Amino acid sequence: MIDLFDLPTKAHARKEDPWTSHEAASSMSANALGNQHMAILDVMMDMKFPLAAEEIDDILGWPGFRRMS
Repeated sequence: MIDLFDLPTKAHARKEDPWTSHEAASSMSANALGNQHMAILDVMMDMKFPLAAEEIDDILGWPGFRRMS
């Protein structure tokens, strides 16, 4: 079973994703990825109710929409 709080050590793109997604995934450091995931989890725990990815982006002040799994 995957624990929600197990942070990934590498960003991934799906096989069918465009090359730009693969480039973006390979450019992410484990530290940056972990920091983003922790920020998202902090928002989710603080709000205590479901949020759309766009709402999380707005709360964190991130420009544009980020794909979140």
